[in-house]
Amino acid sequence: MPLNGRQIKNAKPAETGKKTKLFDGGGLYLEVTPVGGKVFRLKYHIEGKEKTLTKSTNKTAETAVLCGV
Repeated sequence: MPLNGRQIKNAKPAETGKKTKLFDGGGLYLEVTPVGGKVFRLKYHIEGKEKTLTKSTNKTAETAVLCGV
């Protein structure tokens, strides 16, 4: 199920002090760091190797709109 703007805005880190991942599908997910930072990551494969593309932003809602979330 795709993430919506409200879910992205309200995303909080886990109480355990670990990163939280909210998945959108197709390899895209939002990672929330223990201090509350939010980073979009996209996992993909090239020649059998897993790669990760990272988009860090302070304006997560705007990024979500650009990504079609």
